[in-house]
Amino acid sequence: MIKIVRQDKRSVYMTFDRVGNDKLISAFEAVLNGQSQELDISFDLSVINMKKANLQLKSVTIVIDNSIKCSVFYNSDNGIIWAIDEEDVDYALFAFIDCKENGCFFPAEFIRLQMAKNKNVDDMYCELVDSASDAE
Repeated sequence: MIKIVRQDKRSVYMTFDRVGNDKLISAFEAVLNGQSQELDISFDLSVINMKKANLQLKSVTIVIDNSIKCSVFYNSDNGIIWAIDEEDVDYALFAFIDCKENGCFFPAEFIRLQMAKNKNVDDMYCELVDSASDAE
């Protein structure tokens, strides 16, 4: 399970269980090896459009884009694209592996995001949750 939701105007939260953490590790390893990677994620569209929305299961494709200053989520015909620079991909892989080894994501602050509909930069936070609680 992986969920990405907007917490408020300046913060986005990604929660995941141990299976989701393993999927994130595999995805970021593949992205570092030059492949785009697709994950099914419970995604709150308010992350992108800043309007109240509900969680929907979406296909999110992670791609490296070194021309951007901050990571970004955007809609495409085939789902959601998560464009992230190589330095953040490398950091993400390290952070998710560390989370697997230590049982928590620390520190909770992950990366910065810039959405087209938001002139401010968002902070993304991550948390490993017990799958029994379903990250609610």
